[in-house]
Amino acid sequence: MSILQLIILLFIMLILLVAYFLYKCQLQNTFLIYNIKDNNNLRNLFKCTSLILVFVAILGLIILFSFDKYYNLITLFLASVVLVLFSLMLNILK
Repeated sequence: MSILQLIILLFIMLILLVAYFLYKCQLQNTFLIYNIKDNNNLRNLFKCTSLILVFVAILGLIILFSFDKYYNLITLFLASVVLVLFSLMLNILK
């Protein structure tokens, strides 16, 4: 396993950690200063974002072990786009 594959694998584990954190916050009804219990839109945003991040991580694992090293940029790009859209939607819905 090359050093690049190891770094991408750590990034995929970080994606899964963020997905778990968002899903757990959605279940606990709190996220930093937001009260998710009263806002179904925020609850759905957290749930959908965590599911999309899990799919990105699975896709990243498939890409990591099946394709050339340059295709790993797809994983980096998709995870970045998902998290940017999450932050923009969080800002809009608050």
